[in-house]
Amino acid sequence: MQLKTHKIQHNINIVLLLSFLFILLFLMGGLNNSSGVLSLIGFLAIGILLVVSFFTFYINITKQKYILKREKWIHIFSSLFILIYFIGVLNELSMDSIRSFFQIIMVIFFFWGNTYLSFDNLNKKLIYNSIIFFITINFIWWVVEGLIIPFKGLLSNPNPFGAFIVFLLGVFWILNNSIVSKSKGLFIITVIMGLSLIYASSARVTFLVIVSAIFTYLLWPIITKRKWFFCCYYLIFVGLIFIITVIYPKLLNHPLGYRLNQLSWEYTGKNFFSGRQIVWSEMINTIQERPLLGYGASARVTDFIAVSHSAHNYYIQMTLQVGLVGSTVFLIFLLVIWNYFYIAKNQKEIRIVSSLFIGILIYQLFEVSFTQNNLALALLQWLIIGVGVFYTRKGYIDEYVRDG
Repeated sequence: MQLKTHKIQHNINIVLLLSFLFILLFLMGGLNNSSGVLSLIGFLAIGILLVVSFFTFYINITKQKYILKREKWIHIFSSLFILIYFIGVLNELSMDSIRSFFQIIMVIFFFWGNTYLSFDNLNKKLIYNSIIFFITINFIWWVVEGLIIPFKGLLSNPNPFGAFIVFLLGVFWILNNSIVSKSKGLFIITVIMGLSLIYASSARVTFLVIVSAIFTYLLWPIITKRKWFFCCYYLIFVGLIFIITVIYPKLLNHPLGYRLNQLSWEYTGKNFFSGRQIVWSEMINTIQERPLLGYGASARVTDFIAVSHSAHNYYIQMTLQVGLVGSTVFLIFLLVIWNYFYIAKNQKEIRIVSSLFIGILIYQLFEVSFTQNNLALALLQWLIIGVGVFYTRKGYIDEYVRDG
């Protein structure tokens, strides 16, 4: 009996250690957006996370020797997306294209691996408390610095800092719902500190993420009444993303654009037109010359126009690289995941994850951090989506077992 108790305690200690290392690597991964030695530490942390996630997926699949039938389309379309990027490498073979291809592979493997993570109350509590600690330290730092705006913490730019905090709060929100013993007051205080840091980062796109996530969360009972409407909700946002991408560059010389710029200055102190409109317009014209398969996996905005930054629009960057074929496959891949969530629509965790899922779609309209460029943010977003698949699978299996 004593030996059995010792073995249980040993297993608990291992789980706690692995959970601690997991969240530590995640938080360290954010340093990849810093500079010098800190950037290298962040890069190594991301590399370890990617490798571990691949083996997590491999071990689980090898152990159970099957993939749920309901999940097969997730794997089919994600694999097809990888294949299209491989064709993109062949389209223009170079070290940059090979690097981009391996980033895609490892991010998808990371997503697959996260769908098999073990989320019991012990490791959820540890990750939950680690997020509280991380946000509290950054909040104290901001206060000591004199409440400066914009605030960027250890990162080199306040925009990714704001995004890192908003998606970290997303994970915190999911965990808060599923932890058995928790303090409501501590949750509220942490959220307030997190929102303050997001405000301090002055990253406007994060507020769009928050609004779209809350909007989806509140509409959830309506969205999930019918499967077809649930599917259409995703398609509406995809259509909205397409319209904004096309219309935004054209507003610069329009009276509506002038009015929006005035409102932006009045409420945010920043221009509505940040320079993205020029880049988007140029890239849309460039994509039209090779619309189907794009210019190859290594294609960047800097290859076509004299700028030093990305497209600030993941959908444009992806279409530039793998064309409308690759973009369509990727959006179908996301649609398959979205529809899979419908199975567990009555679970609170899925309601939260789905709300954040829409927020992620909106975030990628203004940034490039889903499968490339900013891998620290990419992994945080895919962690949220992977957790959603995990809870959906768990709910489906539990219901299947219960029904015999």
